[in-house]
Amino acid sequence: MSEVVNLFYLRPDEGNMLSPHKEEFLMPADEFIARYVSHPVLAELLAYMNPLYAGVAGHTPAFIHALINVLYINGSSMFVDGSQQMADALADVITSAGGRICSGDPVTRISVEDRLVRRVDTQSGKVYEGDWYISDLHPCTLLELLPENVFLRSYRNRLQEIPNSYSSFSVYIKFKEGARQPYVNHPRYYQERHGDIWRLYEYGEESFPREFMYLTPPADHQGENAERMTVNCPMPFSAVAQWAGTTLGHRTSEYKTWKDRMLRRVLDKLERLHPGIGADIDFCFASSPLTIRDYYGTKEGALYGYVRDCKNMMLSQISIATKVRNLLLTGQNISLHGICGVPLTAIETAEGIVGRGNIIRKINEENDR
Repeated sequence: MSEVVNLFYLRPDEGNMLSPHKEEFLMPADEFIARYVSHPVLAELLAYMNPLYAGVAGHTPAFIHALINVLYINGSSMFVDGSQQMADALADVITSAGGRICSGDPVTRISVEDRLVRRVDTQSGKVYEGDWYISDLHPCTLLELLPENVFLRSYRNRLQEIPNSYSSFSVYIKFKEGARQPYVNHPRYYQERHGDIWRLYEYGEESFPREFMYLTPPADHQGENAERMTVNCPMPFSAVAQWAGTTLGHRTSEYKTWKDRMLRRVLDKLERLHPGIGADIDFCFASSPLTIRDYYGTKEGALYGYVRDCKNMMLSQISIATKVRNLLLTGQNISLHGICGVPLTAIETAEGIVGRGNIIRKINEENDR
């Protein structure tokens, strides 16, 4: 948070640059912007990165808006040839330290006795035992794996009742070799009308998509033209709720027809923005909130976990510690989402095991040098 409170703005009634009051970062982001910008279109423009934090008018704290923006002001980054490199680098850290990574085998049950996790069973029949257990699952997904009596009903109900952020209908596009679609080194945003930036969670099939973010990921030796494009369209889980009982690889024909129809709508909007882009597409495929839910194990396919509500901050604040003494939580649902929030939570979780070392303060001090 130290970077956020170092932001500056010009008060309308004073001629010098002043640091904002900390309490202002706890007010709704839309009200924070409106306090200093009266023109509705300009105010909306300042909130254009809403798709990166799923902001809701009257609820999303201003500090989340400020944090996302300051990270981009200081310089956003994209991985050449994909972010899998970061996952591979983190995996190398684990394996080089003697650790082992076991993937592709979902956990089916977590056994608890005397407020301690005793074992974890997986789909293939394997059993894992250890001194500590860390879960980055959505808390509601975790509850499904634990005995019902592990947590008080009030705690379980609270986790179930916290609203989730909206999900996304995403499209991946691979361009033909030699296609003349320019590489653009930043995300682009499409919005059909003013007044919708704080209502991206609303959905209507006939008008979908009214807004989306799209970008051309960089590739090594690509030159001035892009090889790929990804498009992320905000979509609530309610759009696919009728197929909530299906799983990956076992969707209904009605769902597949709907998904193809939504994909076509996205491609049609892209064609309006960039005439001829359709002819340059080699192949493309789409994912829906159901895909995100099943692939990441997150409730309702929420892009950014739980909704943070400045009018009830305690509701969505989840402790890393649990009543199960050797079970800790981490991930985007616990504190903040994204490349900033998740690592900060991971540090806090690690300190819950090895002891407090003021690591975050040391990182900030090093960054300020």
